[in-house]
Amino acid sequence: MSDVTNTASEQQKQWRAVALTSLLCGLPAISPFFDFLRTFIPVAPFYFSVTLGHKVGRQVCLFAFIIAGLVSLFANDIGNAIFPLTLFPVGLMLAWAMEARKTLAWSGLAATLLVLVGWLIGGLFFWQSTGLNPYKAGLAAMDQSFVAMADMYKTSGDFPPDVVADIERGFDQARQKLSRIFPALLVMSAIVVSWLNMALGNRLLHRHAPERTVWPPYRFWRLPENLVWLVIVAAILMLLPVSSLKTLGMNGLLILGIIYFFQGLAVLFAMLERWNAPRPVRVFIYIFIFIQTYSIVLLAVLGIVDIWKDLGKIYKEEEAP
Repeated sequence: MSDVTNTASEQQKQWRAVALTSLLCGLPAISPFFDFLRTFIPVAPFYFSVTLGHKVGRQVCLFAFIIAGLVSLFANDIGNAIFPLTLFPVGLMLAWAMEARKTLAWSGLAATLLVLVGWLIGGLFFWQSTGLNPYKAGLAAMDQSFVAMADMYKTSGDFPPDVVADIERGFDQARQKLSRIFPALLVMSAIVVSWLNMALGNRLLHRHAPERTVWPPYRFWRLPENLVWLVIVAAILMLLPVSSLKTLGMNGLLILGIIYFFQGLAVLFAMLERWNAPRPVRVFIYIFIFIQTYSIVLLAVLGIVDIWKDLGKIYKEEEAP
């Protein structure tokens, strides 16, 4: 009797996994409001492959792809049906990397490369189906995003006139250099997708299946110390009087900046945990980070400083597993 009960329970978990993954993949076809869910597609195969097994994880992806394909067909959004195929491998790879006890740095790099490969495949499909160059379309979309972000920052708070002027100047300069830094923006976007799915998937595992995860909580995540040399090299390239090398250095600094921003964010989380900050204070700090442009730079600097000062010795209450 217990075997039958266990089998039924496992089947319920599997169908629940199919339903949740299908929602992540299918809802964006129904309404643009759900477009943000595409970013989190990898977390489903990552989490379910770890908790239910790799074979079940692949089956969940297959059934979810079929269901999302049917939903996309009825919604007349065939592109949405292809999109999950570009991100499912990221989640499956993260599950394998965790099982193989790969380092966080290795897993993050592999996930980022897979995201970029998936976007390349999606871009080729877009090119073939629409005849539009995906790179140029991406540039145009990014330019509009800069305009929208500038408007958001100007209207999100009662900023002094000099701060508003700095924001406008910064976004205008970014738009002028957009064609030069667009490769870095693509890589940065892929890094954000990888980080979100790694951090969220690991968080879910620590909460619901702590015995399954081998990665420490996010506040203990640390970058390899040698990575700081890339920052130094990129900064030197920026100083050289050669346009191509300046562009290479600029792209490198932008990419490394987002990486060290996440390092600084981990340091901040650890400090808040160490100081046992009340939840309202934490929420205020998180909101401040995402509405204040300079906080991103400050956190990136904090991440770099952590390499030399080893701030972990100051705030860690326990050794990372």
